[in-house]
Amino acid sequence: MPHMRKPLLFLKLCWNNRLIPTPKSAKDVSNALFSHLLSIPCPNSTPLFIVGDFNFPEIDWSSYTGSTIPSASFCRSLFIHNLSQLIDAPTHKCGNILDLLLTNSPDYISNININNCHDLSDHFPVLFNITISYVSYQSKSKEVYNYSKVDTDGLSSYLYSLDHTATFLPCDVDSAWSSFKHCVSSARELFVPLATIPSSSLPKWFDSELRHELNRVRSSRRRFLQKGSPSDLQLQKL
Repeated sequence: MPHMRKPLLFLKLCWNNRLIPTPKSAKDVSNALFSHLLSIPCPNSTPLFIVGDFNFPEIDWSSYTGSTIPSASFCRSLFIHNLSQLIDAPTHKCGNILDLLLTNSPDYISNININNCHDLSDHFPVLFNITISYVSYQSKSKEVYNYSKVDTDGLSSYLYSLDHTATFLPCDVDSAWSSFKHCVSSARELFVPLATIPSSSLPKWFDSELRHELNRVRSSRRRFLQKGSPSDLQLQKL
C-alpha cells in the first residue's frame, strides 16, 4: 500500500440523550451529519472512518435500501459521499444492525469482529483493525541558546566596554535601534552557549493534552480488563 502522508480522520457519534429520534428528527440528524462532513477542511483522499449507533434497524445493508424516509435519505447520502458500511451482522441483542462503521477506504479495514456480549450494554462490542502504512515524522535536531549558562562576567565586561555615545548619538531612532540590536546579538553570540535539542519521532500535533487523553484511555482499559471475564478477552487486542 502507498505511504500515507496525510492524517486519518475519525468521527465518533454521541447523542445528547437516549431517546430514539422520530422519523423527522432522524432525517434532520442524518442531513446535519453529512452537511458537517462537507464542511470539514480535509482533502478528498483523506481516509475517513465514522463509527456510532445510528439507530437505523430498517436498512437492508445488502442492498443499501431503507424502508422509511429517514433511512432511505441516509442510504442516499452514503452514495453521494462515496461511503461504505462494513458491519453485516447484528450489533444489538434484538438482532438489529444499529452500530455502523462507515468509511471511504474499506480496504484499510480488516478483522471485523462483533462480540455477542451482554455484560455492559444491550449493544455488542464491535472490534476491527485499521491497517495502513505511513511515513513516520522525522524532526531535525535544533540548536537554541542556553541562557542558564550565560557568561555573566564576560557579558558585563563586553557591554561596559562598548562606546555607547559614539554608537547612538549621531543616529536617528531606527538607526539607533539597529545598532543596539546588533550589539545585543553580538554579545549573545559571544557569551551565551548553544544547546542542541534532540529530535523527536512524534509529530507536532501530538501535544501534552492528547498524550494525557491517550493515557486516560489506556488506564481505563487496564482497569476494565482486570475483571478478567471471558467476554473481555477480545478487548486485549486493542
